[in-house]
Amino acid sequence: MSGIDHALVAVALLTAGPALAGDKTPKAQVELDQQLENACKAAVSDHGLVLLAFSADWCGDCRQLDAMTHQPPLQQELENWQMVTVDVGRFDRHKDLLQAFQVRSIARWAALAPSDCSKPVTEWPRLKVDTLEPKSRPDSARTPADVAQWLAEARARKPAPQETP
Repeated sequence: MSGIDHALVAVALLTAGPALAGDKTPKAQVELDQQLENACKAAVSDHGLVLLAFSADWCGDCRQLDAMTHQPPLQQELENWQMVTVDVGRFDRHKDLLQAFQVRSIARWAALAPSDCSKPVTEWPRLKVDTLEPKSRPDSARTPADVAQWLAEARARKPAPQETP
C-alpha cells in the first residue's frame, strides 16, 4: 500500500470508529428522528414511556450513567422505558431539542409520556426532566437505585390511558 492508501484507511477507521464500536447513538437529525418515531410508536402501543438521555462521548457523567443502566435495580426499571440517546456533540447538535429541554449541562434526562406520535417530541408530555451528574457533583451523588427511583417517580406521574367508548 502506498502512503495515500494508508492515509485513506486511517481516515476511514477514524470516521467509522463509533460505528465499529457498536455506538447506536444517532448523530444525524434524520437518524434521531427515526429513533424517536420508533420509540414513540413502541411506547404508545404498550402504554409505555420514552426516556431522552442527552449525552456526549466526552461526558464523564454520561459514561457513568450509561454504566449504571446495566446494574440492578436501574436495569429492571429501564424495561418500562424506550430509551433514546441524544448526542449533543459540543452542544452544537440537535439545538432545537437542547433549547426545548433547557439542556445547559449533561447528563440530562427527560422522561416523556407520548400519546400522539404525529406531534414533535418537544410537545410530548413531560413527566420529569433533570440533570443527573453522579461524577461531577458529589452533592448530588446518584446510585443505580437513586436513578431507578427517579424514573419510577416519573412513571407514577403518567396519566392513565383514556378509555375509548
